[in-house]
Amino acid sequence: MYGYDDEMPVQLLEWFRQNCDKIFLFCFAIGSAKDRREMADFMWYKTEEQGDDGFEIFDLRRFAKTIQLAMKSKEKRTSMVRPNDEMQIGSTIAFPFGNLQQHENKLQFRHSLKKMRGLALLKCEGKNNFGSAPKVSGHKNEEMIAEALNRNAAFRAHFCERIGVNESDFVAATAGGRHAPQVESVIGGKTAEKTDIRILWKGGALTNISLKKDAAGQVYLVTARNFVAVYEAQYHVTVPDKVRRALALFIGEADDSKAILDATDIAVDGENVRGMAYEQNNRLVFDVIRNYDAKMASMLLDWLKMQIASICELCFSAGAVKDRDKWANVLWYKNLVDADGQGLDFLVPINRIASALLRNGENNVVERGPRNAGSTIQLPFGHLQYHLKQLEFYQQLKKIQSLLATVSE
Repeated sequence: MYGYDDEMPVQLLEWFRQNCDKIFLFCFAIGSAKDRREMADFMWYKTEEQGDDGFEIFDLRRFAKTIQLAMKSKEKRTSMVRPNDEMQIGSTIAFPFGNLQQHENKLQFRHSLKKMRGLALLKCEGKNNFGSAPKVSGHKNEEMIAEALNRNAAFRAHFCERIGVNESDFVAATAGGRHAPQVESVIGGKTAEKTDIRILWKGGALTNISLKKDAAGQVYLVTARNFVAVYEAQYHVTVPDKVRRALALFIGEADDSKAILDATDIAVDGENVRGMAYEQNNRLVFDVIRNYDAKMASMLLDWLKMQIASICELCFSAGAVKDRDKWANVLWYKNLVDADGQGLDFLVPINRIASALLRNGENNVVERGPRNAGSTIQLPFGHLQYHLKQLEFYQQLKKIQSLLATVSE
């Protein structure tokens, strides 16, 4: 191609680099599927010879975010997407997840577990590497804590004291983790529980624990459409049309998001907000929504504030799980798997957080995020942000602790 047109291969590589995360999702998750329910969410490498532990799981959309972040570095852009072979002869093109080659007059994208492992270990967001390692270490943490409750008398006694139950009533702790079956969803189909560890007591009582091994991170990831459907089904309410619309615009789910962006010409801190939005699948940051419809933007914040206790419960306890007996009722920040995280230990009933939010009322902070023209919405327990055309509710322990300290029992 270089001998035919010097600019063509340059433009081709640059296009690949700009769209590398989307190409990854197209190859592994989307293909030609139109219905979101038919798309893949995870990739599972399974090796029978290694027994139950011979597998690696990759969250495809979180991994795509890693690729997107890596492509912002000029050095990584050029090293990860480039012609293979010396002197740029390039019979294949290298990608961070494999390579592209010709096969019987077709494009053949080939995957490479070795490359995906390498990219998963990149420190693209400080301590947050998105690949198989955090997922597996999270499950390992659940298993280690369940084992400690079952086998370590001192550990178990301290836990029982904290939740106000006699140790003598303890029967067994089980970890959900990587082997947990999905359960019935409130909107049909199957869904994952928020419960990570379930404790059985004498008499049949259960304590369902939602476990967090980091003081900040994702707590709920959902499309705007499903968030509204789940919220309405769980709480038997109707979400206002303008709130639905604002949430869809916030993550670029609305059909006319691009048209609204094309007609928007506002600057924040000297930067045109359209550039940021186009990089994220035509999502509208808060200032663009407010510029488009100020009443709608205000209604979104007001609705989130009014419903914040239920939203907190949905994120930490319920999710889309239909059976209330399977909802999580205790939130435990506890890390046994990482050496640098073993000082983390905070336990609180989830209904106590929701109750504090109700009592705090108008004092709950629900507002436009401070950066990038409102790319996030700040919440009393964390924030709401865009993540690959989904709503990502992000938890922050320090905000939860501040709320509980401020609102007296």
